[in-house]
Amino acid sequence: MKKAIWLVLIGILALGSTSVWAQGTQRLVIQPFAGYRTSGDFGLRADAVLPYSGVRITDGFAYGFSLGYRVNPNFTLEAQWARSAPTMEGISSTPGLPNTSLFKLYEDQFHANFIAYFGNNSIVQPFFVTGLGVTVANPRGVEGLSSETRFSWNLGLGLEKMFNERVGIRLQAKWFSTYVNETAAWFVDWWGFAHVVPVSQYMPQWEFTGGLVFRF
Repeated sequence: MKKAIWLVLIGILALGSTSVWAQGTQRLVIQPFAGYRTSGDFGLRADAVLPYSGVRITDGFAYGFSLGYRVNPNFTLEAQWARSAPTMEGISSTPGLPNTSLFKLYEDQFHANFIAYFGNNSIVQPFFVTGLGVTVANPRGVEGLSSETRFSWNLGLGLEKMFNERVGIRLQAKWFSTYVNETAAWFVDWWGFAHVVPVSQYMPQWEFTGGLVFRF
């Protein structure tokens, strides 16, 4: 999976490098950002994680850095890293009782993004972003637990305002989904026969960020 993601990233960057654009245009885009990432539910239930009714990671502060390449005025290819430091919680199986804090972790996201801008105004531009990559969960200070890497992808919208040719600000709202595992489930076909089929479980989250944009 990691090799496939790197091949996609290399391919889109190579495609961008072959485009013809006006000389002197600022192609390289750097953006440090910070914001808020929502909680995520792993979808596990009591039969798998007793005595909890589920497992989730908490919401909180998120920050990161992206490096982009402007293919033309309407399209940018981007490599992005984003991190949050949530707590892993066991969801209480008893109504009214608080959840149990299990351990702290880092949740790192490494994505290759495609950004498409709309409109003819070069100063203020809304945009659509989508991408794919991996999410890495790394427990902190817990013996016997190692980091886990899972495929993830994202969709989002945002707004970019340039103060001049080189400096601006970007605001972005992004939904992303991380593959967790695969479980078995019953499926009943049109004729009433039941079958056991694999079902992939994903953990959805939202991320709302903003930061300065630098073009070179």
